Amino acid sequence: MKFQRTVLRGEQMGQQIGFPTLNFEVGDFGQQVQPGVYACWVEINGERKTGALYFGPKGSGKTVLELHVLDFEGEVYGESVSFDVGEFIRGPISFDSLDSLKKQITEDVEQIRAVI
Repeated sequence: MKFQRTVLRGEQMGQQIGFPTLNFEVGDFGQQVQPGVYACWVEINGERKTGALYFGPKGSGKTVLELHVLDFEGEVYGESVSFDVGEFIRGPISFDSLDSLKKQITEDVEQIRAVI
């Protein structure tokens, strides 16, 4: 499934733990995709990259759509990017600390690298 969204500025929590994300408005995404983590491909500035996409609740209870682009550094706030949702990796998990969140994201990224 292919989507196109404009990158929004988020809370910067991903950046703080070493996994910066592109944040998007959820819109109708939830009508087509179940909550969880997915391998994905994202096109930024004409370049195709691998990503870890998360759609689901955050600790605050707010539903988010965010994408960590592997091996990418840069800011694309306000730009439109397209991404393809790939293999489902896991469902949403609640975390009791930023360390446990960081450990799980590290495992998710390793799994995504293995399946793509």
